[in-house]
Amino acid sequence: MAVSVFGGREQELVREFFGAPGLGFFVEVGANQPQRESQTWHLEQVGWTGILIEPQPKLAGDLRRMRSAKVFAFACSSPENAGRQMRLYVAGALSSLDRDRMAPGAEPEWIIEVPVRTLDDILSEAGAPMRFDFLSIDVEGHELEVLHGFDFARWRPRLVLLEDHVGNLAKHRFLKNAGYRLIRRYGNNGWYVPRETVFHVAPRERWNILRKYYLGLPFRMARNASRRVRRRMRQWWRTRDRADRAAPPLVASLGERMRILAFHPGCHDSSAALFEDYKLVAAVDEERLTRRKGSGDGVPWLAIDEVLRIGGCSRAEIDAIVATRSFFPWQYFRYPFHKELDYRFRGWLGRDQKLRDLMVHCQLRRTADAKSVFRTGAFLDDHGFRPDTVVQFANHHEAHALASLFYTDWDDALLYTADGVGDNVSYSIRTLKDGQLDCHFGDDRWLLQRGPARSSLAWAYGYATKACGFTMFRHEGKLTGLAACGEPILADEIASHFWIDNHGMINASFADDRAIERMIARVCYGHARETIAASIQKVVEDLTLRSVRYWLSRARTRHLGLAGGLFANVRLNRLLAENCPIDEIFIYPAMSDGGLSVGAGLSFLLARDGLQTWLAERYRLDDLYFGFNYHGRIDEHLAQAGAKPLPGAPAQAATELLRSGKVGAAYIGRMEFGPRALGARSILANPANLHLNHELNRRLERSEFMPFAPCVLDEDCERVFEITPVNRYAMRFMTITCAVRPEWHDRIPAVIHVDGTARPQVVRDRENPLYADILRHFRAATGLPVLVNTSFNVHEEPIVNSPAECVKALRGGRIDFVVTDQATYALS
Repeated sequence: MAVSVFGGREQELVREFFGAPGLGFFVEVGANQPQRESQTWHLEQVGWTGILIEPQPKLAGDLRRMRSAKVFAFACSSPENAGRQMRLYVAGALSSLDRDRMAPGAEPEWIIEVPVRTLDDILSEAGAPMRFDFLSIDVEGHELEVLHGFDFARWRPRLVLLEDHVGNLAKHRFLKNAGYRLIRRYGNNGWYVPRETVFHVAPRERWNILRKYYLGLPFRMARNASRRVRRRMRQWWRTRDRADRAAPPLVASLGERMRILAFHPGCHDSSAALFEDYKLVAAVDEERLTRRKGSGDGVPWLAIDEVLRIGGCSRAEIDAIVATRSFFPWQYFRYPFHKELDYRFRGWLGRDQKLRDLMVHCQLRRTADAKSVFRTGAFLDDHGFRPDTVVQFANHHEAHALASLFYTDWDDALLYTADGVGDNVSYSIRTLKDGQLDCHFGDDRWLLQRGPARSSLAWAYGYATKACGFTMFRHEGKLTGLAACGEPILADEIASHFWIDNHGMINASFADDRAIERMIARVCYGHARETIAASIQKVVEDLTLRSVRYWLSRARTRHLGLAGGLFANVRLNRLLAENCPIDEIFIYPAMSDGGLSVGAGLSFLLARDGLQTWLAERYRLDDLYFGFNYHGRIDEHLAQAGAKPLPGAPAQAATELLRSGKVGAAYIGRMEFGPRALGARSILANPANLHLNHELNRRLERSEFMPFAPCVLDEDCERVFEITPVNRYAMRFMTITCAVRPEWHDRIPAVIHVDGTARPQVVRDRENPLYADILRHFRAATGLPVLVNTSFNVHEEPIVNSPAECVKALRGGRIDFVVTDQATYALS
């Protein structure tokens, strides 16, 4: 995305390399201007064809008007960034995705958001030939990321020109490892050819390469270090006044309506939420937009922009930002001077991570005040927020806990959270009593403890998942399903490493999480996965039940609020509901780290307004439909794909297809937030046919032992399932299992697990009238008040979000029909 200063002579050398004029194929990444200083214009003039990639919309338009090659208006980057919108910093003829890697003295004049793809993806779409002739990459410091998105073994270009200022050898080593050798250095470009290519390198060129890439490297690194330190110092002085200027105190906003952006910048399950004071306007998981299950790459910019789109506002209109102490780009941290130099030096060597954990840096600085570690002003300025935007950071387990309390009307409660680790602990205990919310374990007092013994049952469960051959942080639900199929013969040995202390806390003596992994791997080695699943399930159930019972007794409450990844375990939740002396249980539906964004927003409001105001604003959840509403666009996409609307009302037409054994999808209104499909993006099927389970598993590429969940109308739920006042609220969000009444076992076998339980969703008309209408029509037609409801996704993919993803599933035969607010559609 830069303009070369060595145009004419280098172009002559390129033509000499390829010999006599003839047909060839080029790819230019960072094409910039159509003719002036172009690396490929001269080749196009002699009959070559090719591909031009340029993210600046204006330049891409110029290229389309003046060049015959195919033009793609995208930025190229690594697979991790593909599919995102990223910021492009533009300074005259220069532009880069990396502000700090721009040429010395170049200061961005403006910033634009550009779509990002890998080079592989673009070449595949364009139908580029294998082993094409010429590849030029000039993207102002982002070249290494572009190379990571390019398969050299597949494409094998004959000549690669790569801009490289040789601040380190990372790009050079990458190409060597890809089977290429350096044959020439001209200007800022390195020339590389496949290792097997016969090419004589003149002695003068050998000396030039030796001088540039090896002898001069230490001096160049020192010079660049000086430049970057001076640049960082200038930026620091420019942002210091803004960063240190007193932000409006939280209490100053009391009574005023605020737009609050909350997000969780995690290494997995990132998400964002938008509040207008206490009204949750939007909440979206990053995975639904990246299309990578459990997506977490720090700040979830796609989800942030999505919730702002839903809320109809821009970044500049946000009044407050609140985030968890998690992963941010390293340049937004304050370091001692020697550490600043050290981290930058590692970066130049290509040996430093781009993201850093804010919680860890708080520990290193011995402070719970994240704002003293974080460069607030620079973050706001770089990303288009107002300089007076309030920025706060929330405690991990407080965010979990508050979400489990806010959506209730309880006057007293025990709030119990459990997960892998967050802000240095794996559990938290809070009690609400007599208008006072007390934390007994797990707040910022524990943040600064160094090296506490690890006792996370969630980690133990995750490592057991890994021992079964599944993926940790993703497939724990498979173990919950498998647990009913085995005997817990390993439970005693696993449980011997844990205990309940005198304060009702789950304890262990593991030095770190790896010690837990080693223990689980040793105990589980050689055993069937059913045995492992049953054993770890029993350990988790027994220990958690004992701890929760202790705290319920101590708190003298009969209300239990749960959150954190451990309570994604619906079988555990049922055990607690049925074996604890409580009147009601509520598991926050987005119980894992994806729900932290909502909890962080609630934490901000609690700090702003105080407990009594916060408690008075609470309400019970009606639904989790917080995604974008595509309205009629789904119908347009289906029609364009050749799907035909069936005669009759949507619910009536869908019922006829379900009766005949067809599998359909509900694509209705706004997408759900959290891990469960609750009727907006659900796959529906007839529960009477057990064979349908095998067919659904085949179509969706899922495990055969995983049960499918039922949905049932509120008016029918108690006659089919053992639903009580204790679990009824939780049943609306599929966060708990219960027993199926015996008389229904033979009638709805597709939704009953081997242990006679199910995980129903109780459906009410007011949240999703069409969904309820389908259930009512199906009951009238078949006598069955239940349908299969499973998430609208293929195995290992996130739940469907956009109309295009829905159409893809229909065309791929994953489903037979789609029901929308307007009609029921099927392919001819």
